[in-house]
Amino acid sequence: MVRPNQQEIIITFTRDISKNNLIYLFSDEGINTLIRLIQKCVLPPAPAETPGELSSLVANLTSDKAEQIQRLSIEVFNVQVCLDLLGICCEGKSDLAETKCQKEIVNLQTAYKLYENSTTLWPFKKCLLNYITNVYMDTANIQLFVNKGAGAENLKTMVHLLELIK
Repeated sequence: MVRPNQQEIIITFTRDISKNNLIYLFSDEGINTLIRLIQKCVLPPAPAETPGELSSLVANLTSDKAEQIQRLSIEVFNVQVCLDLLGICCEGKSDLAETKCQKEIVNLQTAYKLYENSTTLWPFKKCLLNYITNVYMDTANIQLFVNKGAGAENLKTMVHLLELIK
């Protein structure tokens, strides 16, 4: 359903940027707000378990506490769904969708900051990686990583992101 409408989805999404709260969150002004929302969803790391407590830890995997690790706030969930949709719109090397996503929605530096700050929020990280793959790695834009100007910055950010993923 998305594929035949991908151009319209991207155009509608970016039509009135001034009224789009989601695009504000991806901007330089709003990124810190989005990072705070993401960090509120991440539980602090559990204290180290001793080997004798391993069986009780395994038993607790189905407890409410384990489920909280994957629980997203509605704001972060909405961002995730939009990133998924935008990533799908960029499948198949759609020039218009890729260009708008790269320049008007989530640039590579913003995607890197979000990935870096989402620590153990795995559903969000997976969503970001899918977005980055469809928008930046499987792109028709051959100038995106040219080793000068903005291309050099994109290349540097991509290298840092790949090192972070390892």
